[in-house]
Amino acid sequence: MQCSSLVKALKEYAIFGVVSIHVGPESDNLPKSIDKLADYGFRGDTLFLVVSAFTMSISLSGKPLDGRSYFIKRSLRLETMYILAIILYGIFGLIPTALPIDYILNAFLMHGISPPAQNTVVPGGWSVASEALFYILLPALLPICNTIVEAVIGLGLAYVIAVVSHFGLR
Repeated sequence: MQCSSLVKALKEYAIFGVVSIHVGPESDNLPKSIDKLADYGFRGDTLFLVVSAFTMSISLSGKPLDGRSYFIKRSLRLETMYILAIILYGIFGLIPTALPIDYILNAFLMHGISPPAQNTVVPGGWSVASEALFYILLPALLPICNTIVEAVIGLGLAYVIAVVSHFGLR
């Protein structure tokens, strides 16, 4: 199997997972095996992020990065629909527990650094936060993670940062 076919298949599995976690709980009388499979659908989002990281790392490595173009493209990709979601959820008052700071962090895609703000404005906002933080960090990580050892060290540092930010910002 070619790399592009494998990536395409993994993205399809990821999409299936995301759909199953949202549809499965709403479906009554599913066979137990299908219901159990749907429960693992939450892994679809993680798989999609990992596959995206893999493909973006390949496409960006070894090339000079035009930071302005890179960030504008990524920002427009995420911001357009997310701002619309913030406005709609705000207008209809669907998330009454959101604080003003939560709206500000969400609008600038920085709600990933504040766990309480991740899902208070738009349900599932944690996923967009993860993607935004990945896009911000990728250009800094690519030049320093060229070997498996460097990548493992980078992963360890990311884990420490995640734990500190999770417990330190509460």
